[in-house]
Amino acid sequence: MVFTKLQKVIVEPIIQRNKIGEVSIKGFDSGIQIYYTLDGSTPTTKSLKYSEPFLLNEKSTVKAIVTEPDSEKSSPVSTAFFDVSKEKWEVIGPFQSVEQSRFIFDGNPETAWVLTNKPPVDVNVDLGDTLNLTGFTYLPDQGRWNPGITNKYEFYISSDGLTWGKPVSEGEFANIKNSPILQKKEFELINGRFVKFRMLSPVEEKGRMGIAEFGIITL
Repeated sequence: MVFTKLQKVIVEPIIQRNKIGEVSIKGFDSGIQIYYTLDGSTPTTKSLKYSEPFLLNEKSTVKAIVTEPDSEKSSPVSTAFFDVSKEKWEVIGPFQSVEQSRFIFDGNPETAWVLTNKPPVDVNVDLGDTLNLTGFTYLPDQGRWNPGITNKYEFYISSDGLTWGKPVSEGEFANIKNSPILQKKEFELINGRFVKFRMLSPVEEKGRMGIAEFGIITL
């Protein structure tokens, strides 16, 4: 009897960072090796070898590949850009007791905080420190059935969490209903510790609004 050795599935690894800044890199198959870099360079088998999650609390570009030791086949490069750590971030205001709010900082796109409140819905976040802000990112709920997706928004920044002034960014997420991918909005540099993401309307009439991941862009 002849046994045929099964080939490993060599695809791009998944790179995620959780709220405390712990980075994990996962391959699809077992018996493979993962190599990564933290400086934006292309990883090779001479780069850092991944064995377990590690802390990375500063801004960084992580790139990783999967390799099969026997055949030396390599996957395409997977890239993840991480801004400042979300370790100190906290949802404040009327939703601070909602347990699901933790999902928007956990680094996992498969989890989401879906709200059934009537619009507009304000999600206020204390960033823990005063930061140089130049934008924000929004990943809508990635669920298949009645996902929570907002299409119109306003974004505010405050130094004290009480006085907000005019929005620093406002508008619509183009084609987000058909393409619910990560949305990135940039604006002129402004300092602040508190941010308000105001969801004005869902994509569906009487639909829900939700957030899978929320982030900010710093200088």
